[in-house]
Amino acid sequence: MGVIEGVKNDQPLDLLLKGLDPLGYFPELKNIRTIEGDDYATLYQQVLVDLPIGNYFRKFLDTCVAVMQGSDDNKNQMKKDSKFISDLMKDFKAEKIKNLLKKIWISEFHSYAMDQLCDTSQLIMDDLLKFESDCMTLQIIYNSIDIKGLSDARGREGERRKYINSLGYLYPDRDKLLTEADSFDKLKEAVRSTPYQAMLLQVSENKDKASEFSSNDKSIDDVMFIEKSKRYSMAFENQCHYGIFYAYLKMKEQEIKNLIWLAELVSLNVPRTMPCWNKYVIPFKYHNEVGPA
Repeated sequence: MGVIEGVKNDQPLDLLLKGLDPLGYFPELKNIRTIEGDDYATLYQQVLVDLPIGNYFRKFLDTCVAVMQGSDDNKNQMKKDSKFISDLMKDFKAEKIKNLLKKIWISEFHSYAMDQLCDTSQLIMDDLLKFESDCMTLQIIYNSIDIKGLSDARGREGERRKYINSLGYLYPDRDKLLTEADSFDKLKEAVRSTPYQAMLLQVSENKDKASEFSSNDKSIDDVMFIEKSKRYSMAFENQCHYGIFYAYLKMKEQEIKNLIWLAELVSLNVPRTMPCWNKYVIPFKYHNEVGPA
């Protein structure tokens, strides 16, 4: 998505490639070329044809077609031609495309794990992916509460619903309550008596950016990073499973987030006495807190 947005904004491809996460790099990215004007169709044709992730973009377009049609009765009346792709890309921001792609990816990853991995690996990956999917759902709802067109009845049932996955511990029992949540209080009520209730109770309702540095208030991202780190750490308690590789990778990503956060504080000359210097997540800290059995 970073490359696509950069190309759309006429940024040099060489510069974009230098800023990529190495784990997301593949040689075919060099084949993407700068587009002229609003020729998004050519850009996405390059993605669909040349890149290994093209399969997800095809399914992304299929999802958009299904939503726009509204029913299966007219399924063959809408063509995914160049005009359709161009019009679609003008309407979709990068973050929305990213959320839809991740929704598709995490569901397929879960299906693969349940079909192809051994019993212990299935158990670990089932828990990690369901928890991650639930976190995505909660974040999408939380972030949409103050956005006009997403928190009203039509937006909750239509636009917001597109990004919420049916994978996770909250689905289907809490689905109706989550769909109707148009405030943070209703979101907390929707997850009452689940592990997510304790998480959301830690989230500060103070959205003042200044408090990010001057207080110990936790955002929804802070709370979820901490809980995810606990789950990834606990994956190391089991033996002979592939989930440990996924957990290790996710904790390395968290370490990168820690470094970026601390580097930003240094660059802003934030005093070391400020609470924000303690807002990083230490892998395996959960074991220290729990102590020996």
